Amino acid sequence: MIRYLNISQLLCDLTFACFMVSWLITRHVLFMFVIVSTIFEGPQYVEFKWDYEGGYYVTRNAFSVFCGLLLLLQVSD
Repeated sequence: MIRYLNISQLLCDLTFACFMVSWLITRHVLFMFVIVSTIFEGPQYVEFKWDYEGGYYVTRNAFSVFCGLLLLLQVSD
C-alpha cells in the first residue's frame, strides 16, 4: 500500500524488510516451538478417545497425522 500511495521508495523497502524478518522468525523459529510443544506436551492435555455423543473425536492416530502435517508444513517451505 505504501508503494501505491507514492509516499517513499525507502519507506516501502524498509517496510518490506521488516515484514520479511518477522515472517522468517515466526515461520521458521517460533513455529518450531509450536510443533515441539504440540508433539510433546499435547498428549498431556488431550484425551484420546472417540465418543460421538460426548464430542470427543481425537484418537492417537488422528493426533499423529496432525503432528505429521505440522512437520510437513515446516519442511515444505
